[in-house]
Amino acid sequence: NQFKTMRKYLIIPSFIFFFLGCSSNDESTNEIPQKNDTTNPEISINGIENGDTVETITSLNVSIMDEDNQITTTILVDNQEISTNENKQFTIDIDPFDFSSGAKTLTIESTDSSGNTTTITQSFEMKKLLFINSDFQIPLLFSNPELETYISINTMEGELLDYQKIEADQETRFYAPNMVERQNIIATMFMFYPNSQNR
Repeated sequence: NQFKTMRKYLIIPSFIFFFLGCSSNDESTNEIPQKNDTTNPEISINGIENGDTVETITSLNVSIMDEDNQITTTILVDNQEISTNENKQFTIDIDPFDFSSGAKTLTIESTDSSGNTTTITQSFEMKKLLFINSDFQIPLLFSNPELETYISINTMEGELLDYQKIEADQETRFYAPNMVERQNIIATMFMFYPNSQNR
């Protein structure tokens, strides 16, 4: 009876060792290699194109294409960051009154979680539109060729921002000086005879 009992205790540990060894080998063979992402994001935009003039609030629509869902996109104007977004599609508004007037460079940079980066640039002109003469209801007197017509644009405090002569059937645009902020304005039309003898 003692011999039979010893045989049982000797055989059982050998089965346990064999089982554990097989389990370790199975785990090592099931490992899946990581895929190395080397593809840069693709950027497409509309709303501002090369050579455009931005005079009023303009919507810039940005779309990013990439298999990675962890995307960070940065928008810069003249290397000054104005927006950062982690969505693949988004829209931002560009207001000329938030910037100085003149030639501008728009930069869009998109980076995924693997560090792949794409950068695109657009060049455009920034101007601060205040008023268009077609916004006025021109009196019938305007048809008189002897009359000269002018429009002045002033701040609510009376500061002169722009002043131009208006020609018949021509659109005239009035712009703010470089550092003027967005504000309410007063547009005044003047009509008079240039020669006093014609009054």
